[in-house]
Amino acid sequence: MIGSESSILWAKAAGVLQRMLAPEVHARQIAPLRCLEFSQTSLILEAPADFPLEAFRKSFQGLVEMAAEQTVGSTPRLSLQQSRPVLQASPEPRGGEIAPVLMNPRFTFDTFVVGGNSQFAHSAAKAVADAPGRTRFNPLMIYGGSGLGKTHLLQAIGNQIETRFPEIRVRYVPTDDFKNQYIYHVQKNLVNDFSSYYRNQVDVLLMDDIQFLVGRDALQQEFFHLFNAFHQSNRQIVLTSDCSPGELQGLEERLVSRFQWGLSVDIQPPDRDTREAILRNKAQEENLDLSEEIISYIAENIDTNIRHLEGIVRRLILEASIQGGNVTLRLAQDVVEAQAPRGSTRRFSPQEIAQVVADYYRVESPSLFAENRGTKDVSHARQVAMYLAKQLTQLPYKSIGGHFGDRDHSTVIHACDKVGKEMKDSVTLRNDVEHLLKVLR
Repeated sequence: MIGSESSILWAKAAGVLQRMLAPEVHARQIAPLRCLEFSQTSLILEAPADFPLEAFRKSFQGLVEMAAEQTVGSTPRLSLQQSRPVLQASPEPRGGEIAPVLMNPRFTFDTFVVGGNSQFAHSAAKAVADAPGRTRFNPLMIYGGSGLGKTHLLQAIGNQIETRFPEIRVRYVPTDDFKNQYIYHVQKNLVNDFSSYYRNQVDVLLMDDIQFLVGRDALQQEFFHLFNAFHQSNRQIVLTSDCSPGELQGLEERLVSRFQWGLSVDIQPPDRDTREAILRNKAQEENLDLSEEIISYIAENIDTNIRHLEGIVRRLILEASIQGGNVTLRLAQDVVEAQAPRGSTRRFSPQEIAQVVADYYRVESPSLFAENRGTKDVSHARQVAMYLAKQLTQLPYKSIGGHFGDRDHSTVIHACDKVGKEMKDSVTLRNDVEHLLKVLR
């Protein structure tokens, strides 16, 4: 979306940012930016030549992404570029002079949180970055769902190669940008210049979202010949995709077979421990004080992707700054609920359930998490809380037991079975559970 429509969308996003920021901060950091393109998938902003771009990326990029998400209902890929001072009128650039797409300097291997979901992909990416073009991983394809860290790993490869091997010419390009460059050169009758640039001035090619080649026959043919030229000269190619090569319907078979020459590795959604590690890492990066209780709650209730977790952290920063206080569990719960997809089921934490149960049965909440059995009232309340935790969360028995005093999964199974059976015979217990469910929901 280019032109007036983009300007309207950017005006809305800038308005969101104006409400978030102090007037002098908005005037200094947001007002100078010019929107070149704004859609559900892409936001391209241009800053003046003297604009502190790196400082902006560190402190304000997350807020801009959040405002963009509120404006278009998705998270567009943000590209920031800096205008050059115009000293005199200059001729249109030649086709071979293709402006680079800058990589995010924060996307390094050090800032990538490795978990069981991404360990293999991380190891393969490191191997390629250590010896580009000299491994059997050529091409290397990293695939997986949106927001799982594919672009982070792809750019980490490029950033490390540029640091360790400055003589190697690295080119990072989203496939959508590659497509637009190709169309421009076709329109200008400069396709040979386009081909010559990528074949003769690039040593490592990093292409993001290769699935966007689907349905574009001429572009697939161009990339086929480019791929062959790279592979025959032992130059490194790294690709990302939202699915495995064999699942790329609509892509030429000869391209799919070449993608399978090297190594294809997937990234899965992060598990609970990895989500917690990501939250700690992001909070530290943003100088945000999050308690372990808050980290545990967010990790338990947000299990979609890394981008969603980072969005929650950015939202917490904003809400805390507006309210002028620290991030509390209540605030985290409000933010998580507000960020939940429409129509999604309400998610609960064992801690939240235990607190409601403890208040109802008039026992101390910490006693439900104690390792000792406690009084008869405490034991009964704990069993009800375990039963409700199994009903209202997707946690396995073992995980629930871990929350309630590190108890064995068999203890949780016994508690759930006992409460379930007693509810059939006890009107009082059945009423208790129904009341607690109403309170929680």
